[in-house]
Amino acid sequence: MKKIIALLVLSLTIISCNTSSKKQDLSYAYTGVNWDKYEGHTVEISVLDSTVARVHAVTETVFIKNGAFKIADTLKQIRNAYFGLYTPKGDFVYKQEFILEPGSLEFNLKEGNEKSTISGGKYNDIIYTSFLSNTDYNLKNKTFSDYSKTLTQESFQVDSVRQKYSKLSKIVQDLKKEHYLNIYNNKTDSITSLLAFSKLGYTDEIEQFLDVLEKQFGKGNPEIYLARNTYKMIRKSKTMTKSVGVGSVIKDFSSKNLKGKTFKLSNVLKENKYVGGSEEAFVKLDELLN
Repeated sequence: MKKIIALLVLSLTIISCNTSSKKQDLSYAYTGVNWDKYEGHTVEISVLDSTVARVHAVTETVFIKNGAFKIADTLKQIRNAYFGLYTPKGDFVYKQEFILEPGSLEFNLKEGNEKSTISGGKYNDIIYTSFLSNTDYNLKNKTFSDYSKTLTQESFQVDSVRQKYSKLSKIVQDLKKEHYLNIYNNKTDSITSLLAFSKLGYTDEIEQFLDVLEKQFGKGNPEIYLARNTYKMIRKSKTMTKSVGVGSVIKDFSSKNLKGKTFKLSNVLKENKYVGGSEEAFVKLDELLN
């Protein structure tokens, strides 16, 4: 953490906003190939927001036909986004992170792959493609993924199992943070730094560096706005945890997750016995809801 903070402090002096008087073309055309096994399914692009719904579709629903699809539109902001796949009945299948950016992207569901390979796009190459080809990361991520698949709700109650899960998860997360930190400090351009910053995690030490990005992009930038409100949610969660004792009743509420399904807090707590009040547990709960 000290290393991260030191690098972030150093980076404050070299951030530059690469703007141009020429208006940027924000149109995009995304295509999908080799999606034959999901014929008739639909795809949609969504971004996180800070409302109760927590998600916002930025495209019309598009059908997969003859193993392919095309999504074309004009975006308002370059953003961290999610590509969502749904059954013909509208049931969620999976989501995949990517960068919503202008230009052309290809979502290729190569044979044997669980998720598509994304090619094209300056920011997708920097944030995802280069990292996903890293051999060390792929090996460690596979180890974690394979172990996770063996777990059940019952086995996760065993301390040694949870400890191994946490250890393998931390190894993967640390590699990701190192990757995003390098991107943030590389300063290819200010947008790259903004996109990577939101993936560094939410800690008190890092929050202060949002001020620099906010001066460049403004409070109204959706990535800045989302980060600020995420910190507020974390602090609120910590306050609630301190004020609610073990066995106390927490006021129930309903919302939607990234799958578009409505959930109730009471049901989540009922189905997942391990829900703590630390920041790590808050993120874990967020993962469960997503």
